[in-house]
Amino acid sequence: LTQYRCSVWIWNKIIKFCLCSFRYIMSAPQILRVGTRERVFVQVQDYRGQNPLPVQITVTNFPNRQKDLFKDKVTLNSANKFQSLVDIEIPYEEANFNSDSAEKQFVYLKATFPERSVEKMIMVSFQSGYIFLQTDKTIYTLDSTVKYRIFALNAEVMPVKQPVQVEIVVSVETDSYEYTTYFIQLKALTYVTNTINNEPFGIWKIAASFKNNPRKNFTAEFEVKEYVLPSFEVQLTPDDSSFFYIDDDEFSVRINAKYLFGKDVEGSAFVVFGIFSEGKKINIQSSLTRVNVSQGIYSKVTQGQILETFPNIRGLIGKTLYISVSVLTDTGKSSAPQGTKVCVFFLIRLIIFFGQKM
Repeated sequence: LTQYRCSVWIWNKIIKFCLCSFRYIMSAPQILRVGTRERVFVQVQDYRGQNPLPVQITVTNFPNRQKDLFKDKVTLNSANKFQSLVDIEIPYEEANFNSDSAEKQFVYLKATFPERSVEKMIMVSFQSGYIFLQTDKTIYTLDSTVKYRIFALNAEVMPVKQPVQVEIVVSVETDSYEYTTYFIQLKALTYVTNTINNEPFGIWKIAASFKNNPRKNFTAEFEVKEYVLPSFEVQLTPDDSSFFYIDDDEFSVRINAKYLFGKDVEGSAFVVFGIFSEGKKINIQSSLTRVNVSQGIYSKVTQGQILETFPNIRGLIGKTLYISVSVLTDTGKSSAPQGTKVCVFFLIRLIIFFGQKM
């Protein structure tokens, strides 16, 4: 009759002065869910009479039977073949139940027929349905918006539209505290947004429960982290070779800046060339330029720029030419996660070949 296993209780009734007999039957789930509609089956089996039989269904508290938690009547007759399904629903009241208790709790279910009563002690459950929570992401930063959706089903796996209590809880180390609590009148599928303000970093939790059973929570977790710029690398590649001859007009280097996940960096690069000699770096000031880095860009130093700083170019034979690049993103922030400039050195030997007349 329901998704639970059912128990059937049968009492035989022998009619005097008659060769026939009939039975009183009450069938119900082995566990009744508080706050959820359940069905109880009652029947007078093999009844040969024609008179209608009124049956009263009663649910009373355990163990003293002093309070009726539910009561309803049904009439068995020839039209329904002296059998019927009765819908019952036990309301949740703190005076009658303690959903926080780990002990099993019970009620009495009783069917009162005209000449006999059938009663059984049945265990109750506070699982009235299911709530599904889903966030649009698993990691958020401060001042970002958390979007999540709530989908609630009853015990029959049908959508419900009853109020749901939602709590956003922040967990910091071993301490937890409530951030906000509110009620939502659910539709079939409800979308909700909340903005994260100046709250601690760490694991946050969204907890939802039915209003009639606030102690049974369904949760979804997400993490709040400090925002850091994604890491990227800068690659410097000589255009032709790793040598600069004193009669060359210029020397070009290709600059590629890519995020570690493969996307090109959108921003600017400050480029300066220089000479590395005897453990010292000497910049070629006229070579300082700013270029846009997107899908690779070339930067160059000319012979004229070198001569402005080093008039005796032959004195550079055997020295090292270097290039220093600092990349800034379009947001204006430094490329390094710590906010400091990233300098990438590319070393090129200056080798001069002299030919002899034949």
